Amino acid sequence: SSQNRLLIKNGKVVNADEITEDDVYIEDGGTRIIDARQRYVFPGGIDPHTHFEFEFMGTKSVDDFYQGTKAAIAGGTTMISITKIEELRGYILKATVKSEEAILNVL
Repeated sequence: SSQNRLLIKNGKVVNADEITEDDVYIEDGGTRIIDARQRYVFPGGIDPHTHFEFEFMGTKSVDDFYQGTKAAIAGGTTMISITKIEELRGYILKATVKSEEAILNVL
């Protein structure tokens, strides 16, 4: 439906090998038009190494899932991957559930 579309017009679209002046059309993105004239349009970044609410060797990381995810989004990172250590079996499941909850709360 027309309510699930997004059009970004007149942006400088940055890809791996080039920058082009172009429009970006997204299905299922909400009915909005963003004029990106004189602005750059980047794909979301991926952080493959995060430690949210991570306890290891008597220390604990500073960021919880909510604050870490919120900070990632503010910096243009749209995907995170939780770094795992095999000895911490229950941590990964807990981290995945908390990460999904944090993302839903931020959005």
